[in-house]
Amino acid sequence: MKDDRYISVEKSIIDACREVKEMRAGKIPEPTLKDFFAEMNALIEQETFNGSHTDKAIQNRH
Repeated sequence: MKDDRYISVEKSIIDACREVKEMRAGKIPEPTLKDFFAEMNALIEQETFNGSHTDKAIQNRH
């Protein structure tokens, strides 16, 4: 069964290359270091939230 939530590595690389090309052409703004850290912090918060709720759900199964 294929999980449609995930894209292939090939597609991910192609999309990243297109994004870099658009940045170099000035069509989209380049992200700042502040943007990078904000995105990483959001991912960490989401993973922490998911992890704490997954543990509780598993504990309630026993």
